[in-house]
Amino acid sequence: MKKSVFQNYLFNLCYQIFLVVIPVITTPYLSRVLDAGSIGNYDYVCSKVSMVVLIASLGFAVHGQREIAFHQNDRKECYRILWAVQIVKTITFGIMTLLYLFLYCRSGSLALFYRIELLQILGSYLDVSWVFSGQEDFKKIVNRNFIIKILNVAAIFLFVKSVSDLDIYFYITSISLLASNGILWFYLPQYVERTGLQKLGLWSHFISMLILFLPQVAIQIYTVLDKVMLGDLSTSEQVGYYTQAEKIVKLSITVVTSLSTVLMPRIAASVSGGTKEQLQRYFTKAIQIVGLLAIPLMFGIIGVADQFIPWFLGDGYEPSRFLLKLLSVLTIIIGTASVTGTAFMIPLKLQKEYTVSVVVGALVNLCVNYLLIPRIHSTGAAIATILAELSVLVIQLYCLHKYFHFMEAVRTCYKFLTAGMIMFVYLLFTEWMHLFQGTFVLLNIAIAGAIYGIMLLVLKEPLLLEVMQQLKQRFMRGEKS
Repeated sequence: MKKSVFQNYLFNLCYQIFLVVIPVITTPYLSRVLDAGSIGNYDYVCSKVSMVVLIASLGFAVHGQREIAFHQNDRKECYRILWAVQIVKTITFGIMTLLYLFLYCRSGSLALFYRIELLQILGSYLDVSWVFSGQEDFKKIVNRNFIIKILNVAAIFLFVKSVSDLDIYFYITSISLLASNGILWFYLPQYVERTGLQKLGLWSHFISMLILFLPQVAIQIYTVLDKVMLGDLSTSEQVGYYTQAEKIVKLSITVVTSLSTVLMPRIAASVSGGTKEQLQRYFTKAIQIVGLLAIPLMFGIIGVADQFIPWFLGDGYEPSRFLLKLLSVLTIIIGTASVTGTAFMIPLKLQKEYTVSVVVGALVNLCVNYLLIPRIHSTGAAIATILAELSVLVIQLYCLHKYFHFMEAVRTCYKFLTAGMIMFVYLLFTEWMHLFQGTFVLLNIAIAGAIYGIMLLVLKEPLLLEVMQQLKQRFMRGEKS
């Protein structure tokens, strides 16, 4: 029996919180044993590898997840979808790996790191997590990642001791991905049944993946190319300042965007079943959940940035304070866009409109980066990212206005804003009084979160009360999976 959307989201949310905790442990350590320049080199190399993997992957993850969701109960069709996608991936990954070897691995000061990242490319090729997310089986994905992440953290503390160990850090992260994706292949028989591979429809799969690939390329421009452009137009230190601030914000955003991962297969099934009213309910509830989580995250990041960065990253990362505050608005922008784009536009097959939105965002990002990075360096990259994400969201909201009532959903979020502002006033007070310095910044964050939750209870916010009621019922009944 499939889990409810609430169960899947709660399960995925717990894992996303775990993913936030892991960098809280590793980032302060790495920022001290690896300087800003080394971290900048790591992110610079990984950004180029990500672009290679993106091109090789086409739109296989989104396409595959959607197709599996459409045929959740047909194990033979799922088998055909699996191998149709993998055959196309074999061709594209083969071509891009040869090109990668020619461009990056032959010589240069970073050639060794590029060679190590071949393991990352192989791990990406083996990724079949989309089969499990399409089947709404997030438990196996989470359990696998949970174990691998713990081993990854242990390896970092055991083997990365100084700047000279940067190559070891590359090995650890690459092998972790390879192992993580390889393990899932052993669980595939649960959802696929071996059958003939006639009529795979490779061409139709390829065309659909290509259509979904175009927006993925555009998205990559303003999520990865900003680091590449910073490295080319500025310095590796500026890349380090920017990526450290961005990582903190993006880790917070994963708590919000995990909702779209859970919703996409369920919405695809709802589209197939023709339940329009159910879609409207999903949309309203999704926007409310974004408000519940993103608003306090934004206020919280702004409120603790000056205290958090020195404690978390150590000396030498002062520019990351302002960048962190500036990028905090992305929690709301990207959180909402993950709902409008991934969760709704893709299942509704508004691929053309979705592509237009992210292509415009990519162009905005590219132009603003070229204008601002040479002048204001990492701040320019941050502004470009914000404008790009905002343009994407605005276009997507316009495309969905005939399907859903967005402002009606937003109006239900005023209590989140009220509670968030009260929490923000508390954080400003503690900063003004220079309270909670050093390690105690975590206590301050916990108190701020408690203030937010208490204020929502005082305001009798319906969504929070509903969540608490469902948690209570599941705890009492022990609902079966």
